Amino acid sequence: MLMGSWRRSRIIRDSARVRASFARAASQRRVACRSNGNQFCVSANLDGAMDVTLMVDTGAAMTVLGAQRLLMLGYDLDAAPKRYFSTAGGVVRAPVVRLDRFELGGRTVRDWPVGAIDMSLAAEAAGLLGMDFLSRHPFAIDQDRQLLILGPGAATND
Repeated sequence: MLMGSWRRSRIIRDSARVRASFARAASQRRVACRSNGNQFCVSANLDGAMDVTLMVDTGAAMTVLGAQRLLMLGYDLDAAPKRYFSTAGGVVRAPVVRLDRFELGGRTVRDWPVGAIDMSLAAEAAGLLGMDFLSRHPFAIDQDRQLLILGPGAATND
């Protein structure tokens, strides 16, 4: 009887552990990355209207996009508030606009501030994915599988 209780108890505990593991895995998002040398790029969607490729940059405090992309979406950069950014090329003053919707890997953020900075990046990259998005939840980059893994967190505010 004692042995049977132990087995049943262990199965229940193991089941709970398995369920918790599945719950964690279900809340994770695995986003395909494309490597460009030492850099990783991911796809995002702006305002439900434009797909872009962003370079993952853990050294960038804020996500930034090229001004032309934001103009194509109808944002008025002249009327947008300006902010100073420290870049590899020095300090620049650039507009900050609030995207209606920013989506990456199934995570959606509304009213999302991004800087409008034209920079020389890899040909495919429209901007940088900064820590303002990445720090909202645990994340990891699996270099071998070329994945950005987003854990559960506050990135969705639909």
